[in-house]
Amino acid sequence: MHPFPDPFVQATTLRDSVNAHDQIRAALALLPSLLFLLWFLRAASRTPEPPRVVALSYLGGCAAFALAVFGLEALDPVLSALPANIRMFVGVAPVEEALKLLVVVIVGGMPSRWGRMTSGLVYSIAVALGFAAVENIAYTDRFGIETGLVRALTAVPGHALHSALVGVQLGRAHSARSRSAIGGVALGLLIAILAHGTYNALLLETPALRTLVVPLLLVEGALVLALFRRAREEDLSSIVEQLSMVPALANAPASSLRMLATRALKRRVAPGERLFVEGDESESVFLVLGGHMTVERFTPDPNDGDAREEVGELDRGDFFGEIGVLLDRERSASVRADGDAMVLELSRTGLHEAVAVVDGLAEELRDSASQRGIDSSQLPTVTALHAEADLREERQASDLDPESLEARLRAIPLLEGLRTEVLRLLAASAWTETRRRGSVLLREGAAGRGLCV
Repeated sequence: MHPFPDPFVQATTLRDSVNAHDQIRAALALLPSLLFLLWFLRAASRTPEPPRVVALSYLGGCAAFALAVFGLEALDPVLSALPANIRMFVGVAPVEEALKLLVVVIVGGMPSRWGRMTSGLVYSIAVALGFAAVENIAYTDRFGIETGLVRALTAVPGHALHSALVGVQLGRAHSARSRSAIGGVALGLLIAILAHGTYNALLLETPALRTLVVPLLLVEGALVLALFRRAREEDLSSIVEQLSMVPALANAPASSLRMLATRALKRRVAPGERLFVEGDESESVFLVLGGHMTVERFTPDPNDGDAREEVGELDRGDFFGEIGVLLDRERSASVRADGDAMVLELSRTGLHEAVAVVDGLAEELRDSASQRGIDSSQLPTVTALHAEADLREERQASDLDPESLEARLRAIPLLEGLRTEVLRLLAASAWTETRRRGSVLLREGAAGRGLCV
């Protein structure tokens, strides 16, 4: 045994320790952006985007940071002559926000293909968090983990909030005229640049002024939250309008259509993508909101392998997938998008809830299946469909938390006959207030805010 450690072994151990330390530090710097992204995607779970596009948006944001570094280095001879505060507004903020916007359009495609307003928010925030992730790793590597932890609560969400101001305008562009859409996106970009520039400029001031970044981010957060809720509400209203054009739902009351809209998921199907494949489990029914789709089946000749033959076409307003759900069997065919398509997906549970609240839907489902060659004797009767809907309602009612707002609403005589799903709609748009004795609830001559209980 040597009396002293081997120098080579000692150097290797030290290098491995440093590398491990750097990896841990980089992982900690990366973690905040991923946590914020997961939290936001959960908040937007009722309007999901393709996971592949969200992931590419995040990675695109990571690449945008490198482009921003090169771009700002190229502009340095011009910007270095300006005061530091001014550089933030005319250099750093415009370059970074413009690059993030460019990545959104490149990865997510043109807004006219998205089909809903919340898409712009999701893609913009994903790109911004990818940008913030690499930036945070760079700052942590240079100034230490303490800087990375502080930035995790300020700069990382700040990037997401700045870009969200552009994202909501991008989302609006899918339904706006080209000129107004471009103007809206330009306005959103300008607001994002001003917010970003203000944030950076404050960090260059005295410690007392630096603390103003917190209220700035809080104001931005409240604005983005309000814009997100408004975008989601406009998306919901759009779905209700589209549902009302379906012949089977033409006479359904608006409240029932809204219930359906809240239970359904709006999905974009890329060109060539199969919504489901022959042999899959039947868990949902679908409504085509836009685009053209082809129904395919495997060819009967076993020697053809995976060859498929076209057996039908689906266009806007067509309802499909109900046969597998009604008969509780595997998909009898595949459905493929010929171009960009938008569909509304309603789960098995949502379909039975719809049967309960939409008069004539059970009969329409049976008629639709019969027109596609299914023997009516194989289909559940209208009575059986309503019985299944009632059974699911009983299960939902029994699962309600007695302390929940839905249960408290059901205890009101005026509302006790409403179904659980309708109570959930009411609860989602209601709020509770605690008032002191003698306070005024309603004032004579003032506009009413709603029903008070």
